[in-house]
Amino acid sequence: MSVKLHVDLETLQLIESPGFRNPVTSLRFKRGDAAQIEVMFLSSGTTPVAIGDPVSLEIQFGIKPRNRYDIGYLVHSANWTMPSPEAETPVYLCSPSFNTLELNSALGLDSATGNELSEITLMGELTWRDGIAEPTSTRTFLIVVENDVNRGTEGVPTSAETPYPAPESIVTTAAISAAITDHQNAADPHPNYLRHDEQESLTSTEQANVRAAINAPEAPPDLSMPMQNINGTWYPAVLDFMPTNSTDAMTGGTPGWRGRLACFNGDAWISTKDDMSTSNDGWKNLSKQSEPFLQVHQVSVNSYESWISFGYLQAGQNYHVRFDNFSSVPYGDYFGILNVNYGAGSFSNVQLVNAAFLNPYISSLGDFSAVLSDAPASLSDIFAEFTFTSDLSFDWAGYTFYGYFGSGYEVSFTVTITRLS
Repeated sequence: MSVKLHVDLETLQLIESPGFRNPVTSLRFKRGDAAQIEVMFLSSGTTPVAIGDPVSLEIQFGIKPRNRYDIGYLVHSANWTMPSPEAETPVYLCSPSFNTLELNSALGLDSATGNELSEITLMGELTWRDGIAEPTSTRTFLIVVENDVNRGTEGVPTSAETPYPAPESIVTTAAISAAITDHQNAADPHPNYLRHDEQESLTSTEQANVRAAINAPEAPPDLSMPMQNINGTWYPAVLDFMPTNSTDAMTGGTPGWRGRLACFNGDAWISTKDDMSTSNDGWKNLSKQSEPFLQVHQVSVNSYESWISFGYLQAGQNYHVRFDNFSSVPYGDYFGILNVNYGAGSFSNVQLVNAAFLNPYISSLGDFSAVLSDAPASLSDIFAEFTFTSDLSFDWAGYTFYGYFGSGYEVSFTVTITRLS
């Protein structure tokens, strides 16, 4: 059952409704039920208002035998659902249980003489307190609890009395404040704890214990430059020299790790491989101020749909690309790469400069395809040249394709990329 209560904050009396200040003299409930109580607190008996901060507000609803202030509760609840701070009409909710051992006893349930009461008149009260402020209570009101007829589905009765800790276990806020003050004023107030408000001097063993306790990595040995922990060893995260495999040599070079940077003479490089061996070949140029800027790659396009790269491109830069040095005469079907940058390549201003014995094509997504258009006298006669603008920075790479899928045929050629601006 749901009961709506309206508390006049001027008289602390229960009234009928907002604007109607006739006192409510009694409430009725049913034994065994779980009632929902909705409470509005009214300023001047008319306007619903909040009575405190929902975080620190405490509200209690209690029922005791009439004129017996000295004994425990028959029904009690301190669990309330608070309204949101933005609510225009604040309503406070609780659900006290009327299936308690104490209420059953007062009604004479399971009495040996069989003299159960049909109803009992009790007294009730609402009390609230915001934080450590003094509590406020309503005027005492009468509550009539009727005995129930239908039984057996209300569940096992519980106690209305909230279990309290032993007196020696109760600590006052004043005692806590005093203990904190004494602790902070001590000569060595934190022998086993770290302070949060200032730095503390720790031995290397204590530092290791703290890192282990909070699952933090070892501090970098050099705090004057970016450091990177790779497989338990600290390395400079930014190298101040050009990687030795920066010309895309396939063997030998400066060890790198994915995301590691190298800077030298205006050049910026980034490692794209998780590999600290000297055979690392994952360094890619991000920017270059000196000229000319060339990338030369020998690639093989076959029917196995492997991943190949023509080179790295920088956003906003114009490029010239030449395909030549064919190692074999391609068959007449289309060959090239698709799904560049996983389908997210972006080229503009694509222009065919010149071509011989090929009908080549570069799409706005960076896909490249070509087909043999005639029979060349020599492999050195086959070439194609384009210019384009790269709208994104990415590796010009994709999946190879060849006209005879699964045949094992392939065509190899050189891709030379020159940055024009």
